[in-house]
Amino acid sequence: MLNLALVMSPLSWVHYYLLLLVPAALLMGGRLPADGKPPAPRWLVYGGLMLASMPIAIPDLDETPLGPLVARTAVSVWLFGGLLMLGGLMRAAWFEFRCQRS
Repeated sequence: MLNLALVMSPLSWVHYYLLLLVPAALLMGGRLPADGKPPAPRWLVYGGLMLASMPIAIPDLDETPLGPLVARTAVSVWLFGGLLMLGGLMRAAWFEFRCQRS
């Protein structure tokens, strides 16, 4: 729920993405179903954590032709990390649901 609230929020500051350390720590501790097979959910969570924990560096590109592109894509790397982690957690939950059902 933390991850979903973070991604869905219209205003989320970068330091809020530290909340994504909670599901990553649970995964590393073996408390999430993504720890087993298949390995894809685990790698999605780790990839999302890597993107969401990028350091903040705002280059001064206002007057360059590359400025608007960077402002709309590279600044959203934390959002992409949150979405990637959310996808990994949802995939792990889906596989756990399928395994329990069969």
